[in-house]
Amino acid sequence: MKKLVFKTIAITLVVTLCAAMITFGALSLFAPKICAGFFDGVGSYSASVFFYEKQYEKTDDVKDLAILIDKLDADVQPALKEFYLEKMLLRSDFEEFCSEQDKKDHAISSKEYYNGSYALILAKNKRLEKALEICSEYVKKSTYTENNPYRLILSDYADGATIEELKEIKNSLNVRRIYLDNDEGRKLADQDFKALDTLIQQKQETED
Repeated sequence: MKKLVFKTIAITLVVTLCAAMITFGALSLFAPKICAGFFDGVGSYSASVFFYEKQYEKTDDVKDLAILIDKLDADVQPALKEFYLEKMLLRSDFEEFCSEQDKKDHAISSKEYYNGSYALILAKNKRLEKALEICSEYVKKSTYTENNPYRLILSDYADGATIEELKEIKNSLNVRRIYLDNDEGRKLADQDFKALDTLIQQKQETED
């Protein structure tokens, strides 16, 4: 009798486990966003990012890409974050997506956020030249706004940069600020240029 009971329990457990695996497999394939949300909720970074990535691959939707970028930790997966930020900037619906997002109350515009994030991670990934190209192109199209990519580089990267890197940033900023025709933007750029020059001098004095 006991053997029959144990056998029944074992069969039930196996059937339940198989059913759970089939259900999870189906969700993973057809509804990865649900799996991503689950793992996100329990604090499993790697699993949640895996399924957010699968969700974007499944839909190719700009909103799913935005969620994936937001969930990716630049310190943990810098190359992957750089890859998807570039994908965002190259999308044909990027401008439309930013316009929709900016209808909400944000302290920084979507274009500033994505361009700045991309430039910053490029710099941190030892691709400063490319980062400064992104900064320059943004300012060329949108003028020197308060939260433009140059300013993010200056606030989050410059302090730890080498003198050579700081000079590279300074040269890029100088070339772009010369052509600014917006008084407010020019004033901000001049302030940042002077602050950058001071930082270079301080680093040189420290090294001497």
